[in-house]
Amino acid sequence: MEKLIIIDGNSLLFRGYFAMRPMVTKDGVYTQGVYAFVNMLSRILQEGEPDYIAVAFDMRKPTFRHEIYKDYKGGRQKTPPELLAQIPIMKRVLEAMNIKVMELETYEADDIIGTVTADAEKAGIESLIISGDKDELQLIGPHTRVMINKKGVTDFDIYDTDAMQERYGLTPERFIDLKGLMGDSSDNLPGIKGVGEKKGLALLEEYGTVEGVIEHSDEIKGKLGENVREHKEDALMTKKLATIKRDVPIQYDFSELKYTDPDYESLIKIYQELQFNSFISRLRKRAGGDAEEAIGQVSSLDKIEDKADSLKDVEMTDFLKEVGDGSRVVFWMDTDDSHLETPSARRVAVLDPEKKLFSRKELTPLDQETILEQIAGKRYALTGFDLKPACYTMAMLGLSALAPEWDIAVAEYLIDPNQSGYTVEKMAAKYLGVIPEKKDQKVKSKGKEEQERELSDDELKKLLVSVENIRRAQAPVMEELGVDRLFRGCEMPLINTLAAMECAGMKVDVSVLERSGQEIQGYVDDLESQIIKEAGQTFNVNSPKQLSQVLFEDMEIPYPGRKKTGTLSTSADILEKLQDEYPVCGKVLQYRKYKKLLGTYVEGLIPLICYDGRIRPHFNQTVAATGRLSCTEPNLQNIPVRDDYGRALRKAFVVSGDDMLFVGADYSQIELRIMASLSGDENLIDAFNKGEDIHRITASRVFNIPLDQVTSRDRSRAKAVNFGIIYGISGFGLSEDLHIPRGEAQQYIDEYFVKHQAVKEFLDRQIQEGKDTRLVRTYFGRVRQIPEFSSRKYMDRQLANRLAMNTPIQGTAADIIKIAMNKVYEELTERKMKSRLILQIHDELIIEAVESEVEDVKELLVRNMESAADLAVDLKCDVSTGKTWYDLK
Repeated sequence: MEKLIIIDGNSLLFRGYFAMRPMVTKDGVYTQGVYAFVNMLSRILQEGEPDYIAVAFDMRKPTFRHEIYKDYKGGRQKTPPELLAQIPIMKRVLEAMNIKVMELETYEADDIIGTVTADAEKAGIESLIISGDKDELQLIGPHTRVMINKKGVTDFDIYDTDAMQERYGLTPERFIDLKGLMGDSSDNLPGIKGVGEKKGLALLEEYGTVEGVIEHSDEIKGKLGENVREHKEDALMTKKLATIKRDVPIQYDFSELKYTDPDYESLIKIYQELQFNSFISRLRKRAGGDAEEAIGQVSSLDKIEDKADSLKDVEMTDFLKEVGDGSRVVFWMDTDDSHLETPSARRVAVLDPEKKLFSRKELTPLDQETILEQIAGKRYALTGFDLKPACYTMAMLGLSALAPEWDIAVAEYLIDPNQSGYTVEKMAAKYLGVIPEKKDQKVKSKGKEEQERELSDDELKKLLVSVENIRRAQAPVMEELGVDRLFRGCEMPLINTLAAMECAGMKVDVSVLERSGQEIQGYVDDLESQIIKEAGQTFNVNSPKQLSQVLFEDMEIPYPGRKKTGTLSTSADILEKLQDEYPVCGKVLQYRKYKKLLGTYVEGLIPLICYDGRIRPHFNQTVAATGRLSCTEPNLQNIPVRDDYGRALRKAFVVSGDDMLFVGADYSQIELRIMASLSGDENLIDAFNKGEDIHRITASRVFNIPLDQVTSRDRSRAKAVNFGIIYGISGFGLSEDLHIPRGEAQQYIDEYFVKHQAVKEFLDRQIQEGKDTRLVRTYFGRVRQIPEFSSRKYMDRQLANRLAMNTPIQGTAADIIKIAMNKVYEELTERKMKSRLILQIHDELIIEAVESEVEDVKELLVRNMESAADLAVDLKCDVSTGKTWYDLK
């Protein structure tokens, strides 16, 4: 028997929209509903294998049901405009898929579905209805099943007559009677007051239909009988309105519903607009023959291949002779990016605009010294992908620095910082419509990762051409966003700065590290013994299941929250609530903390020490959406600084020789200074520029205490308020931090805004800008999209508010430290000083200086950091020196 799948379009689109987090294209188009729908549809098509398919939609006009009952569907929440805008997009997608869209004025999608499935029954075609609306259950028949979407985008139940009987004890026809008795709040249908599913089923079991219930209403006792008699007209009307029509005058033929291949050309164009890159990739799996050719035409793959085929391979000497100094070229280096040994450049390729290509496989050590040095010597303006590993390799080999001009990964990070990763494949799909062949290697933005296989010569050529074409496509997007200046002036110079820092690394005294490890291990063992002693039994403290059993069952510690089935949580937030009254919980927290410290920063650090005794972390430029740098293998930014054992680990990081000294400079309260500047709060600006203690002043103003009577405790609480304001903290959050009543904490926040109205107005402006444009900007123009503003979920919208308030401040701080890093590195390099910039930790820069240069280093470090931005508030740095990282204050 042939099979028809017919889908309630509005139902699935709406459910998909609300089930997913907001998705927004670079043009500000919301797409999560369409994305979820297409995902569901792909699964449906794959598993359902239909012969016919159609999607029915409601029209945004009154129906015949409104003529019967003017309040039909009254009181529904207004549909978000971001969702309404996705309906025509969804129809375009379906049209490109060659899937019939069916709609008819004065009728609903349910009526169309009812009519088509009735026709299918007559034609001997099996039907599967897919919807989120249980009204469709009345359409179940011998050859008609209904799949109901329960929640999310993957949870469905399938009903046939047997399943209906098992779930409701009703035939499909009687389901309309149940609706008549119960009513439907979502459609504003009244039914009979006080009748829910349980009572409705009981009444139908006794009397058969709505009419039967009304006919015997005098026999029904008590309040239920009164309600039946009082609301019988409502019940009859509800049943009538709930009954799906199966004879609407819609003109169609089953041949129009035949399931065929999509119009690949049109579908890819739409997916490109919507930035559905993963869907574009999927199409190749289905494509073949003419379809494969269509994909090539639309995706520009044929153009890339033609250009790649036309490239003229030349020798290195010819390339250097014909391509002048400073020319823009596309550069590719295959390097192992090793941070444990001297890195090895295994392959290099250079492409110029005149279609000349130099490529060399299996570079020998001599090649590395000659070929790479000659390329660097020409000062070519390099376009590439993830160029930092190449720059790091050059630095580690002692060769001249490259001159990166355009890194497509860094550019894409500025265009859309919320992405989870940046690949050539994704960008080629987005900008060029190129769908990679299934055999293609995904080239990742982590140069240190081993490729699964070596690129062939043809693949390398296409890659180089694609990189150049992506650059050209990104340029107008960046200009429109207003991030091109930040890109050229900050992010691109930062590549060599970071590469040089990775090359410099920090020397590690392994014996100090091991001694620290022994001390921490002793403390961990002692904590474990104390925990076991207090528990009165031996158990595995590392096992959440055993720990839960011991704490909440054996020791009978009351669980601080709603109990759920399964093992009760022993997460940090649970144990923190218990530690004051039950010290064993605090000891478990300490045990976990130091166990992690031991594993991550003692046992984890030693394998990462390079052959020359130095740690060379990876600084990641394209990870944090705020613009902050991240640090991995190891993450030196996360070594605890306020903990004695954690801070002691810094003693293991030492200078390289007796004539060396660490010089560190840390911005003083940079985020508060930025907030004062961006908000224009005159009181804060004046206090900062006079060098006053901002936390004491805040304590005096907010707590209404004379300045000379502010205690250290008052200052500490005011500090929490100051930094809490930056991060959009709530009264609840501040109360948790300060261990004070929520009302008191909210009063502090309210009082702060009364005394600093300009700050309140600035933060409100950021939220409003975020709501209006779905993005916010830093002082230097860096953008961050915040799609959570369009979410119907309260928690998402609260997160959006916090991001809108914090991102301009934290992102500006990130921009400033990057600008300062570049200035410091450039001056050290230009002056040919022996001292080297080695580390950036949050708002601090550290230089390993030759003692004879220490005073010069202090001066240039402070000068460049304090002049990195022209704000209304002066930037200030605190400088310290020491033989170990621990000595820096």
